[in-house]
Amino acid sequence: MFGDKAIWWVFNDIGNIKTETNSGPIGIEVRALAYAYSSSNSAVNNTTFYKYQIINRSSSTLFQTHAGIWADPDLGNASDDYVGCDVTRSLGYVYNGDADDDGVSGYGLLPPAAGVDILNGPLADLNDNTDNDHDGMVDEPGESITMSSFIHYYNLNNYPNGNPNTTNGYYYYLQGIWLDSLPMFYGGNGRGSGPGATTSSTTFMYPDNTNSLFATPWTMNTAGLIPGDCRFLTGCGPFTMQPGEVNYMSDAVIWTRTSTAGSNMPSVTELQSASDVVQSLFDDCFTTTGLQEAGMIKGIQVFPNPFNKNCTIDFSETDLKEARIRIFNIKGQLLHEEKYINSSNVLIFGEDFHAGVYVVEVRDANSVFSQRVVKY
Repeated sequence: MFGDKAIWWVFNDIGNIKTETNSGPIGIEVRALAYAYSSSNSAVNNTTFYKYQIINRSSSTLFQTHAGIWADPDLGNASDDYVGCDVTRSLGYVYNGDADDDGVSGYGLLPPAAGVDILNGPLADLNDNTDNDHDGMVDEPGESITMSSFIHYYNLNNYPNGNPNTTNGYYYYLQGIWLDSLPMFYGGNGRGSGPGATTSSTTFMYPDNTNSLFATPWTMNTAGLIPGDCRFLTGCGPFTMQPGEVNYMSDAVIWTRTSTAGSNMPSVTELQSASDVVQSLFDDCFTTTGLQEAGMIKGIQVFPNPFNKNCTIDFSETDLKEARIRIFNIKGQLLHEEKYINSSNVLIFGEDFHAGVYVVEVRDANSVFSQRVVKY
């Protein structure tokens, strides 16, 4: 279990007609988990996490597989957005086109930014001679593919840089290729025209100065593009999936809002800093000092686990003054609730519980502790 709140669902591409991509069935099942933490750390508190378990249920080997996270961010007033990416952080993001997100649905001054951060991607094929996770090394054991492409397109139909409407179009976008199969070119509009356009191919649009292969920064602003209703796709690939093979992707959607006036860029800078906090937290499995700083209560001991008769919650190693204790069953139904005060160091529970899985939650004004326990 992850987070203070979590939602799980499953989907596949065989159960019905695929009216979005108009493609034939592949045999892929995806089990998805969305979760979030209530935290005093703003980076964590304003982030939702997503984990995808991808299973090849077919009897065929899938070659040149690409997976991606699509976003139609609509940041406040959706008609005046810019988008970009940070290659080294595997982060695609949206921000306002100027310092005032105007309009009835806009944020006004101090516009925020939001991003899709690929925390961990599918396992890379062995010996593909590619730095798939942007760490400066190739073909290290267990290397995952984080962001391998970032492409932006407008909410328009029948354009080579608009909404996809064919099977090949969706597959092209996952690779950072235009709908008419034209490669993406660095600079300008990504199709070889506009300010800063080159004939050098790339798979990352608007990386500013984060693409080490190019010395000249590239943004929608330097390309002279007008802010608009932007959509983007972060791709991860290619990789191979054998029949029955399971692969994983994890990403985070992060939101930040600056208190620095006069520009549309400070929120992007804060988003990049928040990305570092979230990535570190994920890499440490949400269990290290980083999570404590993010608002997790430390020092509570729950034992024995699993238990047969009674289970004890021990508060003797905490500095809690006052908190709320709640115990839920696996369906999320509240079974017990009481107030904790530091005059009592332990709570014993479970004697009247049936065998099963339960969740212990301790929450004060700014932080939370949560642990799953099992009665047999």
